[in-house]
Amino acid sequence: MKLISRTIVLALVLTSGFIPMVSQAATVNVGANVAGFGNVQIGSIDVTAGVTATDVINGNFTFDAPYSFLDDWYDFRWINVVTAVTGAASPLFPNGAPAIDPQSPPTNAAEDNEPFYYNTATEWNPNVIFGPGPTHTDGVGSNFHDAPQRGDGNGFNFSTYLTARNVTAPGDKKKVGVLAGFTWSYAGTGDASTYGGAIAVGAGDATAINNAMANAAPATAFAGWSATTDFQLLPCFTPSAWDYVWSTGSQPVAWSPGSWTRDGVEIGQTFPGGVTQPPGPASHLSDHITLPAPPNDFHFSVYLPESNTNTSVWYKYPALTPFDYTFQVFTIPNVNQLMLMYDFGTNMLQVTDMTHPTMPVYNGAIDGFNPGAFGGQYTGDMRHDMLMFVPEPATLAMFVVGCLFLPRRNPTARRITG
Repeated sequence: MKLISRTIVLALVLTSGFIPMVSQAATVNVGANVAGFGNVQIGSIDVTAGVTATDVINGNFTFDAPYSFLDDWYDFRWINVVTAVTGAASPLFPNGAPAIDPQSPPTNAAEDNEPFYYNTATEWNPNVIFGPGPTHTDGVGSNFHDAPQRGDGNGFNFSTYLTARNVTAPGDKKKVGVLAGFTWSYAGTGDASTYGGAIAVGAGDATAINNAMANAAPATAFAGWSATTDFQLLPCFTPSAWDYVWSTGSQPVAWSPGSWTRDGVEIGQTFPGGVTQPPGPASHLSDHITLPAPPNDFHFSVYLPESNTNTSVWYKYPALTPFDYTFQVFTIPNVNQLMLMYDFGTNMLQVTDMTHPTMPVYNGAIDGFNPGAFGGQYTGDMRHDMLMFVPEPATLAMFVVGCLFLPRRNPTARRITG
């Protein structure tokens, strides 16, 4: 119920050291049809419910790796449906159940005309703190918190849904996708908010939300909004990755596959299986892949058999940032195992001799590194990697209205060159 005072819970915690007793806990898996990945689990909801003065129930949604990128294009919002009003009728829901909690104006003047639990302008976008945390944390997840208050014997039954609201991706911005949910109930003052169970989301749940919107007072309160389970999460942009290797031909050069990852999960490879450039004439090879999600890490290794030198190279960079960098192979005398960690977000490079991993050879600005300072030299061999973003081909016709004029979560794109 949005009319309860959440400050009661916070006051108890801050002034008396009172911690609500958790009597129930459950985990609800969150699945979605994600372009490029198929039907996958993108995260989970941790539900806790307990007997307190305000009968608190919390649902905390967190993304699984690598699906936090979806938060760049969608808001993962809560819709709370009253499925039954028990005991006396409630003025909060003039038409009874099913109903959207909270109701829009004029029934509840403090709310907006969107079906979501949190008011977009005053609670979601300011990201205020309710109960255990903020309404949402970009790239991490979102939080549901409720604490109903009614007289003894008067209560509610609820179905609480996590939905995907299209913010910047192509498509209808007022059609939400139903992802997951759970049921719970409240029977009046002194009774717990009792967790019921996870909802196996199907078409009937979208119908339940649509019927609740239609039962609002007035019936046009949520005009234009609809819920569906027949949808796909589709980003505005799909990254295209290019990978080039050069060899002078002075010696064999063995390159590993290029691994493109998001939050530590591989989402694609260039040169799968690796490639070896033999001695002889200089050679130049290239590979290209379209990735299903924006990566934030790329790594590979290069082996020079004549000097028995193996170098492992890792790039870390902000997601949704065009990337363009050339790595020049080098050797350092008496060093056979090197690891290079590039952080393009901070412009820092760490070079480590893996036989002495606690003592980096170099730790400083990327542009400040010179192997000659350590007696080393460049071999002339190179690997050039480039990442660019293009409109999703399946939705190119919708690009201008769907993506171009709407901000992304991370609007700053720093082009990296080297």
